[in-house]
Amino acid sequence: MYKLIIAIIFMTCISCNSKKQETKNTIANTNMNITSPLLYAMNANNTSSYNYSSPYDIFIDIKKIKSNNYNLVVKMELNNGSIYISPNSVRDFKGKFSLKINESDKFEKTSNLIEKPLSVETYDYHPFVQGNVNWVKNNTTYTQKLKLNSEENFKVSGYIQFTIEPRCTLEKIPFVIIHEKGKMKIELIQDKC
Repeated sequence: MYKLIIAIIFMTCISCNSKKQETKNTIANTNMNITSPLLYAMNANNTSSYNYSSPYDIFIDIKKIKSNNYNLVVKMELNNGSIYISPNSVRDFKGKFSLKINESDKFEKTSNLIEKPLSVETYDYHPFVQGNVNWVKNNTTYTQKLKLNSEENFKVSGYIQFTIEPRCTLEKIPFVIIHEKGKMKIELIQDKC
């Protein structure tokens, strides 16, 4: 009987040890491919270390360059390992960073959206991506050049939209461009909720 109990304890110890080794190998392999947004915030204990309270900070401004030329500037500061897809990503993604301004004859866009620093295209093995994508992983500034066509007072609305990962939420930040008494400014529209 004594030999049987020792044999059971010995077999249990061997079984537990091999499961621990298998788990360590799985975690090590997961941490090697950290290009996927869903795996990006995983730590060695396989628990999320992501702080959901503030994945990013956004700053928006409009600056006069010369006479009727302005730069609409959006600064994205990423927190806690957050990432999003660049507007320069070639593939079509619903959550790609975009800056939309309602049509107006009061001003016109004179360039495409300029990203600085430029994101780099990489291959992402995640099942929802499985292909090339430009993930923005660093603080980035976007500039949209505008030319003023009218001296009249006006208000034109727009929004910034992107999916922030790994939280996987579609963010939509509305704003209004205001031209009043010869001066142009931009204001974020605060949510009433």
